[in-house]
Amino acid sequence: MKDRLIEQIRQEGPIPFEEFQQIALYDPEGGFFASGKLRSVKEGDFLTSPEVSSLFGETLAKFVDGLFASLSGGGAEPPFPSPSGGDIERPFPSPSGGGAERLFPSPSGGSGLGEERAGVDGGGATLVEVGAGSGTLLRPLLAALEHP
Repeated sequence: MKDRLIEQIRQEGPIPFEEFQQIALYDPEGGFFASGKLRSVKEGDFLTSPEVSSLFGETLAKFVDGLFASLSGGGAEPPFPSPSGGDIERPFPSPSGGGAERLFPSPSGGSGLGEERAGVDGGGATLVEVGAGSGTLLRPLLAALEHP
């Protein structure tokens, strides 16, 4: 990849940083993420905020709580699913009238992207964590929403 980049710059001249970054990170033949191994773990190359502390999810919960309150007209406190998992349903007041929340456990396989979902049927909202599938962000967020 390095030799290809050097040759490309020799032949075509300077490249924008955005293009360099795209190649350096995502090139299938040598980009940083091309190995397929998970980089954002303690043994990896970096950690993201949710992996360092639950504080990021708890802080985001304050925003989500305010958003749900404004969407429901502020008159009702929205119930949230338990972070313990399972398929939990609770009524949620929404502008379109009713609905139910569910927490789905993280799927395995598929596209390789894990998801944790907390959703509302019937016109409400859905919280989705897409990533490694561990629920590192969504679980503390849901816990903070359930027990403010």
